[in-house]
Amino acid sequence: HKDEQGAASGARVAMYRAAMFASSGLAISMAARVGWPVVNAVLAFVYLPMLLITWKSPEPEVQTPAPRTLRDAVWQPFLSFLTRPRALEILAFVVLYKISDQLTQALTRPFLIDMGYTADQRGIALGLITITTTIVGAVFGGWVTTLAGLGHSLWIFGFLQLFSNVGYYILSILGRPVAPALFAATGFELLTSGMGTGAFTVLLLRLTEKRFSATQYALFSSLFALPRVVAGPFATAVLADLGA
Repeated sequence: HKDEQGAASGARVAMYRAAMFASSGLAISMAARVGWPVVNAVLAFVYLPMLLITWKSPEPEVQTPAPRTLRDAVWQPFLSFLTRPRALEILAFVVLYKISDQLTQALTRPFLIDMGYTADQRGIALGLITITTTIVGAVFGGWVTTLAGLGHSLWIFGFLQLFSNVGYYILSILGRPVAPALFAATGFELLTSGMGTGAFTVLLLRLTEKRFSATQYALFSSLFALPRVVAGPFATAVLADLGA
C-alpha cells in the first residue's frame, strides 16, 4: 500500500546498510579476534531467521501470471516502460538524482588523507558515523515521504544533497585536521544522502508495474547504481585535469 511504502523503503535501506556493515567491516574486525570459521558460522546462522520471515510472509492478494518466455520476462518490461509518457526523462532523473553525492563520495577518502586526518579519525568518520547516519537518514527519509508526499520529499532531499558537501569545503578552508568538523561534515553529508535514498526507493517502487515489478525494479536499481560505478574514474580524471 502507498501509505506503507515510505516506512518499508526506509527500513529496507537501513537493514541493507546494517547488513553490509556487519558482513564487511565488522566481520573483518571479528575475524582478527575469533577467526574466520566462527565469523562465517555466525553469518550463516543469521540467514535462518530470514528464511523463516520469507516463508511466513503473506503472498500478494492478486497473483500475476508468470512470463512464458524469456522475452516476456526481460524485454517486455523494458518496452512497456518506454511506452510511458516522458519515459526518457524519468530514466535521466533516476540516473542523475544522486550523482553529486556519488562524485563527492568517490573522492572523500583521498581528500581526508591529503588533509592529514589519521587512520582512526577516517575510520570513525567513514565507518561508524557513515553507517549510523545513513541508517537514520533512510528511516527518517521514508517517514517524511509518507507524511509530506513523494514529490515534496524528493525536492527537499535533493536540495539538501546539493548543499551537504559544503562541509568538506569548510574542511579544506580550515587547512588542518579538526576531528569534530570532520565528523560533523561526514555525518551531515551521509544523513542527507540516506534521506534521499529513502525517498528515492519509494519512487522506484511506484515506477514499477505489478506484472513486471521485479524486472523493472531491478532495471531502475541498476540505473540508480550506474553513476556510483563511473563516479570514481570520472572524478579522478577531473581532479587530475584540474591539477589538484
